[in-house]
Amino acid sequence: MKNVVNNLMKRIIFIVSMCLLIIGFCEDCYAANATIKMSSNKKEVEVEEVIEVCIDIESEIDITEVRASIIYDTSMLELVTSSQTITETNGYLDLKDVTEDGKLRTYIIEFKALRNGITQVDFADAPVIIGSDKNKVTAGYTSVYIEVNGEEDKEDELEKLRISPGKLNKKFSPDLFEYSMSVDNDITDVVINAKAKSDRATIKITGDEELKVGTTKVKVIVEAEAGNKKEYIIKVKRLSKDEQKAKDKANKIAERKKRVAIYEDENVIYMENDAQFEVLEIKESDAMKIPIDYKKIKLDLYGIEVDACVLESEKENDIILIYAKNTENGHKGYYSYDKVEKTIQRYFGDTLSIAGDKSKELFEKQEYEDNIRKLSIIIGFAVVLFIVAVIIIIKLSSDIKNIKNDNYLI
Repeated sequence: MKNVVNNLMKRIIFIVSMCLLIIGFCEDCYAANATIKMSSNKKEVEVEEVIEVCIDIESEIDITEVRASIIYDTSMLELVTSSQTITETNGYLDLKDVTEDGKLRTYIIEFKALRNGITQVDFADAPVIIGSDKNKVTAGYTSVYIEVNGEEDKEDELEKLRISPGKLNKKFSPDLFEYSMSVDNDITDVVINAKAKSDRATIKITGDEELKVGTTKVKVIVEAEAGNKKEYIIKVKRLSKDEQKAKDKANKIAERKKRVAIYEDENVIYMENDAQFEVLEIKESDAMKIPIDYKKIKLDLYGIEVDACVLESEKENDIILIYAKNTENGHKGYYSYDKVEKTIQRYFGDTLSIAGDKSKELFEKQEYEDNIRKLSIIIGFAVVLFIVAVIIIIKLSSDIKNIKNDNYLI
């Protein structure tokens, strides 16, 4: 009997202990509650009017931290000011408050209404509230709707219009509604960058994808808030394969003209500076006699092989001689082409100043020899004059002497 009583008492004590433990555990699991209310000072506002949104938090225990992310339609509302604990990030408003200041919190956000319509300011996710016990506080929250009224905007023109790749045939103007351009054969889509004058207008673009060969109309339609529309048309011509080849050839020739002033057209090589020259093959003839100290070579000139003459004594020739015909006046002869300066000038043999120390020496030697020949001629002529003068003087002296003798005999 005594054992039965003891066992019964143990069971009672165990049950009471478990109950007390469960009660204590439940007390620890209890979470404080809070309410979060979002409201506005006006339910209806006019366009351009400022509206105030208030976030009020009330908790059963002291608050140590508040975190929340607030979203709104940036096309309808523009942020004006907010509490110091709220910052704007990528179209969101981040609220982070870690001050310990009792059970109440209030945050103020001011927006400016941009256009007509109904919009909402809301929390992106459930706000997080941390209580003084370091636990999350369970919180219910609300959002706010705002109706914006006012006169509907009738502005339906573009402020900017750009297209890529390519370029419009004329400068964009809001009151010019038709443009044209061309794109290469490998382009199938274009990118339109259009901005309306009014932020309250909408833009629709059609025809900018899957371009066909030929002309496609790309339309940029601007619809004002009031419903009126304006349409801008861009006629985009996608080149055919043949047109692309012709364009590439023309660009190649133009680039060569610009870069090195030498190009090939229908198997004829041309060089251009102030005039156009047709480069000819150098043949061994009197008309094409290779200048002294030069030699004929085949020269790869910027990807085009030409006949040229270069100084035998020079390893690197920045100046070369080309036999060519001036297409304007028909003159044929040697022309000096400077690969560095990219200039062409007529070659006049030894009178042309040629680059290089050796060339300079040859020129100075030839000039010296010419001067010696000229000096020899002058000296020879002077000697002849001197001899003639001596003969004349001797003759005159002899005649005078004879006259004096004759007078003496008389």
